[in-house]
Amino acid sequence: MAQIGVSRFCERCGGEASAVAEKSNFLLHVILTGLTLGAWVFVWMALIGLDAALAVPRCTQCGPISNKSAA
Repeated sequence: MAQIGVSRFCERCGGEASAVAEKSNFLLHVILTGLTLGAWVFVWMALIGLDAALAVPRCTQCGPISNKSAA
């Protein structure tokens, strides 16, 4: 998985903190969708939903940032 930079409030650092979050590999999913004649798109959509629900950005200073503090 690739990483993407985000800016979030970190309760432990006490302010805005640079953070990294995981990002899915778009090209891999496009290739798998083509190879499976479109069947993989259903798995891909499920993975997008799981990524959104389970994603926890990590503060580059102190670790995971709680979802409750993300606004």
